[in-house]
Amino acid sequence: MLKRKKESPEAGGEQLFRRMPGQNQINLAQLMDGYSKLLIDDPVRPFREDNLQSIENNVDYGILAALDGTWVSYNVNYNKDVTSPSLASGVHTTIMPSPGTNPGTIPGKFAFTSEEYIEKLTFSIVPGGVRNRGGASELFCGAVKYEQSIKSVTAVQGQEALKYTPIHEENGMYLWLSDVYNHAATKESIERDRGIHAVSTEDAKYGYTGEYRDEPLLRITPDGEANPQYILQSQLKSGQPYYEIIPAQEIKPGAGLDGPYFIPDYSISEAE
Repeated sequence: MLKRKKESPEAGGEQLFRRMPGQNQINLAQLMDGYSKLLIDDPVRPFREDNLQSIENNVDYGILAALDGTWVSYNVNYNKDVTSPSLASGVHTTIMPSPGTNPGTIPGKFAFTSEEYIEKLTFSIVPGGVRNRGGASELFCGAVKYEQSIKSVTAVQGQEALKYTPIHEENGMYLWLSDVYNHAATKESIERDRGIHAVSTEDAKYGYTGEYRDEPLLRITPDGEANPQYILQSQLKSGQPYYEIIPAQEIKPGAGLDGPYFIPDYSISEAE
């Protein structure tokens, strides 16, 4: 996954896509120069509720920001030696199996159908970051919606106007997976996410009377002894033996601080 370079002169938002004086186009290599590979030992910013709005307002769209707008294919017909110029910008070929055939009827009977086509793609930036919760690792993705329309182009004998027939319509969303935030567990977030306190009616028989148990109970009396004694794991002394473990009812506040955290190999994801 890619991260914005802090030292990059292009790190100022829209300046990533600025052009040099006299330059008409900007290539992909120049766009990608503002980013570097995110590594597992790179520092991760802590997530805090009080800066949530700032994170959402300053989301990174990466190279997806360059797509904003409408893109259409066009017919150049640059080869003047071709006596029959094309009607559109591309050729779409489809294998057409005969009715009644299936993958088990080998070799199967089929034909090819070829159509010239034109294509239109419209990209629109989604304002604000799209939050992707992942436990201790959270992402605020820059989302870009797209709409794709492909139509075949055919000439009808006796008619001057071309015929346009829809052959594919699609919409979806591209996500730029930018910064990774560490969202460590807090007592407040645990209680809110679960909706209950981690209290078990069984705890009383172990001698635990606390209201919230986020660590294991350990039995420190040997097997077979009367009146067994249990303590919290944090109360165990160094080298002290224990003979039974009662699992914690919930994760402990602060869990997730020490990683590791998930880093995908890619920075762009598609959702449909």
